[in-house]
Amino acid sequence: MAGYRAHLFGGATTSAILTVSALFAGFIELMFAPVVFVLGTTGGLLPDLDSDTGRPVLMLKGFLSLVVPAAVAIDFYKAGSSAGVIFIGTAITYLVVRVVLFRVFTHLTIHRGIMHSVPFAVSCGLAGTLLVRPMDDQAAIAAGFAIFLGCLTHLVIDELNSFTFRWGFLPVLKSSSGSALKMKSNSLSANLFCYSALIVLMLAVFFSV
Repeated sequence: MAGYRAHLFGGATTSAILTVSALFAGFIELMFAPVVFVLGTTGGLLPDLDSDTGRPVLMLKGFLSLVVPAAVAIDFYKAGSSAGVIFIGTAITYLVVRVVLFRVFTHLTIHRGIMHSVPFAVSCGLAGTLLVRPMDDQAAIAAGFAIFLGCLTHLVIDELNSFTFRWGFLPVLKSSSGSALKMKSNSLSANLFCYSALIVLMLAVFFSV
């Protein structure tokens, strides 16, 4: 199985190629290039969110544990709440995000499950398109495609690492072969959720045009 650095490098490489190509083709403006590159690089790490001890999920956990409570504190402050209410509300939000939310998330996700699949990669790309669309339509397309390519690169790297060499020259498939670049997982509920999300995101992108 490929490591964090390999996936980070893979996502950054495909994102750099796509971003430079889009710039030279005049498809996106220079000001949106960093957005496309960063989102595409992030896409190269997204499939490993299903790894409970992986760096991507730990980074996401740390990020949300800071941002969400901070957003709640700001809302309470704007509403004119007292310092005690702000503190309690922020503390409860922190515990919900860091303990409850991620405990449920890690319980529901299985490594090399539905997040290591093509429909998940497409869903991430569509979500990225919706995220960037308020900034610029063409940058949104480029960002969505960059995220999809980043995810797909992750899956391909994992599949390339799913074989070893016997006697130094004879390629032999590992038991993990086919567990990354796939169209579905072994969980019916995970498949239904992923494909339902894919359909919803496709409709959202279509009607946002």
